[in-house]
Amino acid sequence: MKTKLYILVLILMTAFGCSEDEMPEIDKQTVLTDEIFDLRINEEVLFEEGELCIKFTTIVEDNRCPQEVDCITDGRVWIQLDITENDQITTIDLVSQSTPFTDSLKQVASIGTHEIEFVAVKPDASIDVELEDEDYIISLKIREPLLSVCDHSVIIDNVAYDSLNTETYSITAVEVYGDCLYITINSNGCDSNNWDANLIDWGAVAESSPEQRYVKLELINDEICAANFYRTFIFNMTPIQTSNNEILINLEGWDDFIYYQY
Repeated sequence: MKTKLYILVLILMTAFGCSEDEMPEIDKQTVLTDEIFDLRINEEVLFEEGELCIKFTTIVEDNRCPQEVDCITDGRVWIQLDITENDQITTIDLVSQSTPFTDSLKQVASIGTHEIEFVAVKPDASIDVELEDEDYIISLKIREPLLSVCDHSVIIDNVAYDSLNTETYSITAVEVYGDCLYITINSNGCDSNNWDANLIDWGAVAESSPEQRYVKLELINDEICAANFYRTFIFNMTPIQTSNNEILINLEGWDDFIYYQY
């Protein structure tokens, strides 16, 4: 009898999902704005006052470069989420790295009055392991819509560019919004609120169509702690505009071109 009851509960959980009609005794994790949270396939969370329900439903594609191999690009993971609001379900697509020159697949999508960002995915791709859907853990963040107000400006300094060490962090997300470049990094420290950063441009323009510029992010972090944090820095790109209305930005540590149109 207990076995039959357990199976019935599982069937009901699967059937109702994020619906308002689901059984009240089944609790879900609730996440807040700017909180990074993890989901496995078919897991779901509620946002703030339950106005939105987010469910990880599908791995569409995983073409990441295996960690044992040197590839030209890192590749990406393409996922689908079901967003339920007022009992209406909308499916959205997100990728772990944006594709240049296209608006079809992005790391960030609008949900209600907020945006949801695909922050990271685990485990890494490996030539020795064929991942099943249930092996994936995705990290997401819901945030307020980005404003075109930049905290920092790009610094043009070829000497600083040449001497800059970029091995103290990894870049997990990049997004252009207006004249602002949003760069999310992952690094160790005591408190990411104490960090600062500069974006240094090499100074020269590579002739191509569009023209290209080269930049490096300088992380200012003197803390000696093993805790791991994410932090997003925002840079004003108007100092590196050229006479044309578009450029490609090569960011050290990020494999794809960053397309900036102005």
